[in-house]
Amino acid sequence: GLRWLMGLQNNDGGMPTFCKEWGKLSFDRSTPDITAHAILAMGLWLPTLKGKLKADVQKSLDRMLLWMEHSLTESGEGWVPLWFGDQDAADEKAPVYGTATAIDYLMSSRHPRAMELAQSQVEFIIQTQNADGGWGGNKGVKSKVTYTSRALAALAHFPDPYETEKHRGWDYLYLRFKAGTLYDREPIGLYFSRLWYSEELYNILFLLNAIKRMTE
Repeated sequence: GLRWLMGLQNNDGGMPTFCKEWGKLSFDRSTPDITAHAILAMGLWLPTLKGKLKADVQKSLDRMLLWMEHSLTESGEGWVPLWFGDQDAADEKAPVYGTATAIDYLMSSRHPRAMELAQSQVEFIIQTQNADGGWGGNKGVKSKVTYTSRALAALAHFPDPYETEKHRGWDYLYLRFKAGTLYDREPIGLYFSRLWYSEELYNILFLLNAIKRMTE
């Protein structure tokens, strides 16, 4: 599995979705949420490895972490994912999703450099929280269950400084639950041909992940 991941790694150091360096369609581009997920996978195995495999995995990790650092937005705040967007955003982008998901994976890896990189982006999550306590794809964009759950999963890794923001986020989700709209599907996926889709499991899965992170 580790060899397979390393074989998929793009020349820029990041990880694509399906295939390496096709260069013709967008799905071969490196994307931060998938790269951070690969960092988590490799980081979990690294302490158990020996010899050349360990050296190769360490080199691959270093390249991915460097790509993550270089792939931040021009302002240096947040990561924009390849696949997940927000139809309510003017540019249809969702850096809240990309940043929150990357933080969750990077912090879970327990890799010192990955955790340091994640910690540098937490303020972006705080700054994009809406007045109603939830999060949309970016600052000022309509709050949604999917993005709010992702943001809360990221903040769960930081127990002390952000209690107020976390409580406000959970209050938003609770009000959605009381209103009977917690499981309403939300368009979140953006395919390379501009086909949006609404997945009925995302609300549930992302919410359960946030609850799991909170209780760990």
